[in-house]
Amino acid sequence: MKCAGIVSGKILNLLPIPARLVLDHVGTAIIRGPDGETIPITTRDQPVVLDRIGLDKYLYARAAGLGATFHLGERATGFERAWDGIVITTSKHVFRTKIVVGCDGAHSAVAKWNGVTNRFITGKQIIVDVAATPEIARLPPRACELCFHPAWKDLFAWIIPAGKTVYRIGMARADNVSAAFSRFLSWRFGVRAEGFLNETEHHVLARTGGTIPIGLMKPCAFDRAILVGDAACQVKATTGGGIVMALSAANIAANAIVKCVATGDFSKNNLRRWYQRSCSGLARTLKVHYIVHEALGRFSREDFSKLFSIASNPSVRAELLRSADMDFPLRFLLRLMANRHFLSWLLSFASKNVPFLVLATRAFLGNKENV
Repeated sequence: MKCAGIVSGKILNLLPIPARLVLDHVGTAIIRGPDGETIPITTRDQPVVLDRIGLDKYLYARAAGLGATFHLGERATGFERAWDGIVITTSKHVFRTKIVVGCDGAHSAVAKWNGVTNRFITGKQIIVDVAATPEIARLPPRACELCFHPAWKDLFAWIIPAGKTVYRIGMARADNVSAAFSRFLSWRFGVRAEGFLNETEHHVLARTGGTIPIGLMKPCAFDRAILVGDAACQVKATTGGGIVMALSAANIAANAIVKCVATGDFSKNNLRRWYQRSCSGLARTLKVHYIVHEALGRFSREDFSKLFSIASNPSVRAELLRSADMDFPLRFLLRLMANRHFLSWLLSFASKNVPFLVLATRAFLGNKENV
């Protein structure tokens, strides 16, 4: 498992997930700042914690039942365009196909073949049984915790329930993630991280990690090839989550491929029109996440302190409950602009971070090729 497994409740509308794969429902996110201040946030779109390995096995079985053929233990080693299709060489076979769909993750071979590369951060996570681990204070029922600090500015650190006494604890960072993770454990639990891990080794059920693409959504349509999910950086830069985004893009991709089959035309122009341009709404949403991510990376302790103060305002809390959305945050951000305290802080932040303003403007206006 390479992911924290917490997904917005929207996934239940996108995919018929068996109840046995839902380990927990999260009703409250406790946001913790660098000085220990906390703000509980409750949203209507309550996230779920999934058995991620079980989900993959479930999708595997569904695909097999619909006629998919799997070639396990086999890796694509080469791609070549022919006049009537694509020739794919693997470690065991040679295949000829009309179209290739690169859903092969952050380090996608299909993406590299089409000149697309991603910038990454690395996630590190432990799965701990807290039943006999007093160093880890239990969270309230149906709550997770997200910890923000300038020392790990690339993403927040997280504590996520995965059952009655099991937590997934992790963080992600562009570099030196192990050192930062140790610092987080010491900062959050008040103990030496090394001693904590060694003394409770039998309570650490697993250690996991992986790379997360961070940036704007990449071009995702080419001659007889498309990219879906992490391969196209269809990932929320604020959270590192990509399951809902990938499922949304997959629906668009499936419809585009059906049209290509019907017309016999798998050209770059058609795939751009039917797939990439149809993902433009998704691309705009991911731009908002990226801009927020870049802003958070420039926050000082004072910025966090000011925002926590603003978030404690009853009107802001009410707006969080009404319109906060972990997948589509633009509506909430626009409503937040009406708060004079937030607007004042935002103008002050912008005046001190002119390079960020330039980056945000370029990202929002975007490259048409990316949309």
